[in-house]
Amino acid sequence: MMTWPELPWVNDPLANREIAETPFYRHYDRRFMCKKLGHGSNFDGMPETLSTQTKVPVLAVAEFQRKYFKAFPAHRHWRNWTEDTLRRTGTIVALDGRKRQFWGRRSDPNLVRDALAYSAQSTEAYIMNTGMLNIFRARDAILMLHDHDALTVQYPEALEDTIIPKIAKQLEVPMELAQGRTLLIPFDCKTGWNRGEFDAKNNPDGLREYKGRDKRKRTPQVHLLDRPIRHSHG
Repeated sequence: MMTWPELPWVNDPLANREIAETPFYRHYDRRFMCKKLGHGSNFDGMPETLSTQTKVPVLAVAEFQRKYFKAFPAHRHWRNWTEDTLRRTGTIVALDGRKRQFWGRRSDPNLVRDALAYSAQSTEAYIMNTGMLNIFRARDAILMLHDHDALTVQYPEALEDTIIPKIAKQLEVPMELAQGRTLLIPFDCKTGWNRGEFDAKNNPDGLREYKGRDKRKRTPQVHLLDRPIRHSHG
């Protein structure tokens, strides 16, 4: 909404999401490009660079960042703290306690971007990998795939409603912050029999958001030669 204020946004999150997921560039929708803008801005990306990566005009990116940092001023404080810490010590300690020494020229803007990315991504990786280890040790499900900030697991279908709450709990990794605060990132879940997105017509067995129960039944298996062939246009 900050990037494209001219679009017909309404006071309805579902309707707005539908607008956000309209195609924008090739197979990318507007929502995906805005995720690039948000993450890139968090890590000190410049409007010219982000414009090239998202195909959003430079002036629109600059205006987005102005609104974004006004709405979330802590980002700039974090960025400035990171730059000051690098200049003084050349070392950044992530939330999980891991320390990294940066050996580049401390006045180099790219070094600041590397440090910002390390601080956030290192903590995210620690939380994800610790949650994965919890699942592995509990043996409630079989780990199939690690996908940066998500996991794919397999379990007996009949036990789904029992196992998913356990997995959600196993993924909770509290991080102690200053002043007695705790960072706890919740996880959501999608269920299905393949990793494609759910589509009632084209992929009824695909992944769909889990909301306490998935009442679908798996499509009966057929021989490979009898399966429908689908292709996209454009």
